[in-house]
Amino acid sequence: MPSPPSCQPTHEARMAPAAAGGRRVWDEGGGRCGEWWWWAAAVVVAVAVLMPHNTSGNIDLYMSSHETHRLLGLVAELYYVREGVVNSYALDFIVPVPANFTYIYFTWRSLIKRPIQYMAHVEYDNGEAMAIPQLNISNKGLVPTRPDTFSVSLPCSGRVNAEVLVNLHINITTHNRAQNLTCITIKRKKICLKEEFAPRNESIYLRPEWMSTSLGTLYVAMGAACTFTVLVITIASVLYLRVKRSRTQASLTCRYYSGPGYMGDTSAATTGASGRGGASLRSNSYATIASFKKVPILTHEKKRKAKASWRDPRQMDPSERVRRLAIDRWKVEVGEVVQEGTFGRVYRGVYRDPYARAALTVIIKTVSGEASSAQARMVVREGLLLAGLHHQHLLPVLGVCLSDPRHPLLLYPHLGLSNLKTYLLGCSRGSSEGVKLLTRDVVHIAIQVCLGLIHLHQQRLLHKDVATRNCLIDSELQVRVSDTALSRDLFPQDYHCLGDNENRPVKWLSLEALIHKQFTPANDVWMFGVLLWELTTLAQQPYIEVDPFEMAAYLRDGYRLAQPNNCPDELFGMMARCWAPVPEDRASFPHLLSCLQDFYSALGKYI
Repeated sequence: MPSPPSCQPTHEARMAPAAAGGRRVWDEGGGRCGEWWWWAAAVVVAVAVLMPHNTSGNIDLYMSSHETHRLLGLVAELYYVREGVVNSYALDFIVPVPANFTYIYFTWRSLIKRPIQYMAHVEYDNGEAMAIPQLNISNKGLVPTRPDTFSVSLPCSGRVNAEVLVNLHINITTHNRAQNLTCITIKRKKICLKEEFAPRNESIYLRPEWMSTSLGTLYVAMGAACTFTVLVITIASVLYLRVKRSRTQASLTCRYYSGPGYMGDTSAATTGASGRGGASLRSNSYATIASFKKVPILTHEKKRKAKASWRDPRQMDPSERVRRLAIDRWKVEVGEVVQEGTFGRVYRGVYRDPYARAALTVIIKTVSGEASSAQARMVVREGLLLAGLHHQHLLPVLGVCLSDPRHPLLLYPHLGLSNLKTYLLGCSRGSSEGVKLLTRDVVHIAIQVCLGLIHLHQQRLLHKDVATRNCLIDSELQVRVSDTALSRDLFPQDYHCLGDNENRPVKWLSLEALIHKQFTPANDVWMFGVLLWELTTLAQQPYIEVDPFEMAAYLRDGYRLAQPNNCPDELFGMMARCWAPVPEDRASFPHLLSCLQDFYSALGKYI
C-alpha cells in the first residue's frame, strides 16, 4: 500500500472560518488529506462491520452510527469490541476530531448477567493546547448491561495551534481464565486552534478571613453612601423641626420607609439605554422587599426544629400530583425537536384544550425509545419539582401525559423561552441574534433568578441544582427558574459520577453537599454563586482544570473560582460570600437580592 499523503494542515486550512458561529474550524474537505481520512475511515468501518463474531464474548464497545456520521461522514456503527472480539484495526486507526467538536461519544454494554468491572482513564500529550479531558463516567465501576452512551470532553485552551493525541484507556475484567484482563486503547487526534482572546477559567485561593469580609469595595461604597445619607437626613430633620415640630416626625417616617429613597434612584433604575428589565423592577421592587421582610427571623432553636420541614418532591410519591396534572394524549400535538440528548428529547408542540379559546404553544419534554423505564420515571419525578407553584420567575410543569408510561410527556408553557445556558453560549460566539449582554443585563438576570429561589424557599422547597442550564430566558431578558428534568442528559458535561452510580453537578455543589450529601438553603446559595460566575463568563465550565474526584479536597483547601476579567468587584464580592466554607456564614437570598438591586440601581445612574 502506498504511504499516505501528508495531513499537516496549511495555514489557510487552520484559519478557515466556520460557516456558522464565526469560529475557526478544521477544513477536512480540502485536498488529498480529506480524501485520505475518508478512505481510511471507510476501510475501518467495513472491517468493523464484517469482523467475525464470537458467541462467548463479554462486551460490545462501539461508536453509534450517529457519532460515526458526525465525525467521519459515514453512516455505520464502528465497533472496537464486538461480542468480546477486539477489532485491532479499528483501535490502531487514529480518528481526527475537528476543532469545533468538544465531545466524543461511545456506546457500550455487557453481554452477560454477571458484573463486569472496568477502569478508565484518559491520556493526552499537550497540556498547553488542551485542558484536562474529562469522562462523564467514573474512573472505575461496572459495565452497564444495557446499551449506554458515555462521553469524553476534549476542551482546547485556545492558546496555541496544535494536534493533540488523546488516548482513552479502558481495562475490562473478563471471565476468561486464559486472559482475565482486556486492555483497550482508543486513539483520537484533537485539532486545537489558537484563539485571539482565550477565555479565562482559573481558580484562586480565598483565605477564610478574606472570605468573611470579601465584599470589599461594595461594603466601603455602601457604608459611605449610608453615612452620607444619614448625615443629610439628620441636617434636614433639624432644620425641618424648627419650622413644623408637630408634623415633622410622621412625615419623615413615611418618606423614609415608603418613598423611592429605599431603592435608591428608581428613575435611573428603570430607564437604561437598552430599556430591558425596567418594567420588571418597577412592578416588583417594593412588593418583593415587603414580602421577604415578612419572613420571620428564626432563632437557633427554631432553625433546628424547622430543618425537618424542608421538602424534596423528588423523594415523594408523585402519584397524587400526576393525577392533578394528568392530560389526555389526543390533546397534545408534538412538533419539531428543539434539543436532544442521549435518551431525552425537547420538542415544541401544541396543547389543544377544548374548553380554551385558542391552542397553547408548549414545550414538551420526553424520552426516546432507547430510554429505560427507570430513566422515564426519573424524568417525571424531577419534572414535578415546581408543580403547583405560581410565580413570575418560576416555570412549573403545566401537565403530564402518562398514556404510555415508557414515554411520558411533560408540558410547559412556551412563552418564547430558550435555555439560559444555551443562550449565554450563543452570546459568547456572537450568534444570539446580535445580543451583547451588559453588566446591568447580567445583574438583572441574577435578580430574577434570586426572586424565583426566594419564593421556592418560602414554600419550604430546595432546588438542589441551581445553574443556568435549569433556567429559561426570552428575548426581553425575562428569566424563569425551571426544574431539573432531562438536565443530566442534555448537559452531560455538567454532571459526574463519583463511583456511587449517581450523576451529580459536582462542580456546582457546596462542600457539605459534596462530601456528606447534606442539602440546605445554604447549598442553594452556594450554587447561586456559581450561577453568577456562569453569567459573567457567558456559561464557561467552572473548575475546568480540576478533576471531579479532586473537587472535595480542592474546596476544603480553600480554593474557589477566580474573578472573571469583566466582572466588577461588587459582583465578585457577592459570589465570594456565597462560597463561605461554613453554611451559616453565607449570605442569605434576601440579603443577596438587596445587594443586587442596589448594584442594579447604581449601574443605572451612569447610563
